[in-house]
Amino acid sequence: MTAPDYPSLTSKAKLFRGLADPSRLALIEALEPGEKMVTELVALTGLSQPNASAHLACLKDCGLLTSRQEGRCVFYALADARMETLIEAAEGILFGISERVDSCSLGACQTARKCISGRTCASSFRIVPPTLRPTRLDIPLTATRARRVGR
Repeated sequence: MTAPDYPSLTSKAKLFRGLADPSRLALIEALEPGEKMVTELVALTGLSQPNASAHLACLKDCGLLTSRQEGRCVFYALADARMETLIEAAEGILFGISERVDSCSLGACQTARKCISGRTCASSFRIVPPTLRPTRLDIPLTATRARRVGR
């Protein structure tokens, strides 16, 4: 049996793009304590029922949520408990820099503008091989990732 391929940068970007929507992120955070019905999620997030349902379907299609039906009720839950760890890690990163992140605009970033316009931007876009990246000891690694990074 062959080892699974490590997720591509494209896959990682799609994951974060999916989490970038405040409505989807609100639904994920509302599901951290456990599974809930759409009506509960609507009450917790303030989203309209059609809007919540559309975002739930999107998150389920992407594999981030699971659902189970019980009679006429559909219960949604996080597909992977590590989503909680991801959200906590994001909150930890944002703790000291949230004002800068809140005021950040890709359109105003001169370096990004150069990259978008097609100019050379090697100084702003470097891909560091995973084996050379600094590791965070406070975030648990999966067995697959731990083998890949040589731990």
